[in-house]
Amino acid sequence: MDPKHRAILKQKNIRKDLNLKDGLFTQLITRKLLNQRMVRRIKNIRSTDKQANEVLDILQKRGPECFDLFCEALIADDQGSFVTEYLKPKSSEKVSALII
Repeated sequence: MDPKHRAILKQKNIRKDLNLKDGLFTQLITRKLLNQRMVRRIKNIRSTDKQANEVLDILQKRGPECFDLFCEALIADDQGSFVTEYLKPKSSEKVSALII
């Protein structure tokens, strides 16, 4: 994964606001970013914050196309606003604010 994308995924507000629901897990499996075993392990974590941490930590290790596939999965799961707000903001000011 590109270091710029990795830095974005490491931001605390992204981890706190990520909505992990079954539809998103399905989209991540469809795009081969996660497998069934990974999803079961993540769902066994009690805290939703820790679940989000685990998902984002795994995604950072999944290859160069992972960030765009993650964005696609969020959009397919009707979480496009998360993408435009956190991952691919339209203004460069938001990007630099996230990375700082």
